Amino acid sequence: MHAHGASHAEANLSKISFLLVDDKPMSREMAHAALVGRARSVRQTMNVDKAIEILAQPDAEVDCIVADWDMLPVGGLELLRMIRCRTLPSVDPRTSFVIFTARAEEMAVKCAVELDVSGFATAPLSLDKLARTIGTALTRAWLLQDVAHYASVPCVVPAPVAAEAIVSHSPHAILGASQSSPFRHVQPARRSSARMCGLKDIAPGSILARDIRDVHGTLLLRTGTALDPAIINRLKKAAGAGADRYRVWVRT
Repeated sequence: MHAHGASHAEANLSKISFLLVDDKPMSREMAHAALVGRARSVRQTMNVDKAIEILAQPDAEVDCIVADWDMLPVGGLELLRMIRCRTLPSVDPRTSFVIFTARAEEMAVKCAVELDVSGFATAPLSLDKLARTIGTALTRAWLLQDVAHYASVPCVVPAPVAAEAIVSHSPHAILGASQSSPFRHVQPARRSSARMCGLKDIAPGSILARDIRDVHGTLLLRTGTALDPAIINRLKKAAGAGADRYRVWVRT
């Protein structure tokens, strides 16, 4: 069971190295302005993929991540989930994580708490207030839980935006399937976010959000493929004894 402390003490930011992750330049620059000069170092990037690249570097030295949950295709909550689920080998699963957003939707806040977020800051805030909020978040005590708990927290999909659905059919081979087998590729009409999912938890009809490749880098299944029961079963068979631990990125 997790527990967040009620202390109002603030961490000494001069000892903390930050990574800011936000696809909105204004929000990212605001967080940077609040921390630069106070923190040991501040790096920033505009998406989760780039954040993962930074975190994988041997000299990354990131003590706290400040991210928006409302990014596409992968938001800050999913980056937090990856860290708590120990799927980024170079990152301590206890790494401090603060959600900074202008959209504090109730479900996003609840899921952030279940993912043991360090703190949640909602814009607009003055630079001093934002720095204090982050400093306070870094002092909160909590207990790291099992991977199964973090993996079970629901995915939060940002509010829909107007868009046209584009559906294409493309021959594609997966795990020994025929080259002529048509797999359905879909760009959803509504706004959609990706989440990490265990093979046993994939809902038929989910859309693969990232390519699946074998250990040699050969493409097995392409981003955008609709995961029907037959494909899901092939994935499970391919994973073999490791099926319970194998995770893929999907969107619904």
